[in-house]
This record gives sequence, C-alpha cells and structure tokens, in this order.
Amino acid sequence: MTNGERRRANSGKTNGGARTATWSTDERLLRLLRSSPEQQAAIDRILEGRVEAPHPAPSGPRLMMMGDAARLLGVSRTTIWRMMKLGKLEGVEILPGTVRVRRSDVEGSRERMKLKYEGTDWRTANGDWRETASSGA
Repeated sequence: MTNGERRRANSGKTNGGARTATWSTDERLLRLLRSSPEQQAAIDRILEGRVEAPHPAPSGPRLMMMGDAARLLGVSRTTIWRMMKLGKLEGVEILPGTVRVRRSDVEGSRERMKLKYEGTDWRTANGDWRETASSGA
C-alpha cells in the first residue's frame, strides 16, 4: 500500500473525534512550505520549546471569600485586605459589608508571586533574616 492509499484509507477514521492522517515526508514538507507566516511562527515556537500551555478554565466559584483566597495564596486574610488596599486585588461587595474577590484575580496574583519569587529563598530575599534579627533590633 502506498502512502497516498494509506492516507485515503485513514482519512475517514477518527481518533477521539479528531481526524487522523498519515503523510509522507515529502507531503509534510510541501505542507510546511505552503503554510502561512503565522503557522510557520507557531511551528518555530514549538521547535524552540516555547509552547504556550493553554490556560485551564478556572475551577470553583468565580468569587472567593477572603479565607479561601488567603489559603490559595498561602497568606493571611489580613494580607488579602492589604492587597485590596494597595490595588493588587479588587474587592466585590455582594451585600453591604460582605466582600469577595475574583478567583481570576487571585490566581493571577498567585502566578505573579510564583514568577517573582521563583528560585529565591523567601527568608533571604531581602537579606539574611538571622542577621536582621540579631543586629540589636
């Protein structure tokens, strides 16, 4: 069976809803050469290992209570209120005196915190904490 016959035979088969196709090396090269600049840029990113992971849909409620947001970030509820005061999180008042924060904002803050402190020891990020504690403070 030739490659063209194999491709025609497989063209109707599906794999989890996606059509499968088998191309020869020459056919793949022709498809690559005929691809648009955007497709070629995407292929370059893949070959360089810079594939962007799809963002998963947020799970759970869209609004979070302060305690839940604090647990997700690994901070205290007081820190969540401070972040709101500094404008890093936006509070949503659902009833008078009842405030929630958006899950997407909290998850975005978590990602920013991961990037900011990735590879650093939190105890020594602003100097050695042991020196600060023993310096006569």
